[in-house]
Amino acid sequence: MLYRAYAKDGRDKTNDGLDVGLFTQNAANNADVVKLMANEIPCGEYRTAQSEMGIWYINKGVTYTCRISVPPEPGRFVGQITVGWETEPTDLESARTMLSIAATMLSRSKQ
Repeated sequence: MLYRAYAKDGRDKTNDGLDVGLFTQNAANNADVVKLMANEIPCGEYRTAQSEMGIWYINKGVTYTCRISVPPEPGRFVGQITVGWETEPTDLESARTMLSIAATMLSRSKQ
């Protein structure tokens, strides 16, 4: 279930509460979910919506995404953070590090 979405201009409540499910009919989405459960941070081009929420990403101009599990630990997946960009970040490792920090902070705030 989607809890919060943010765009350049702040919080967007359009899809609050949207339940897209963990696995979908989209093979790329399902492969990413398996990677999240294995504590990987899947990143790549995002040209086609993988879920209902993906339509929102595309409408916001997103063409590249990274996802991370919350908490960022193997076998403890309860949610995810997805970040999208108009173009691939020039420093992808820094983006992954920032996602890891955010996921850790989020999981600690919910304990």
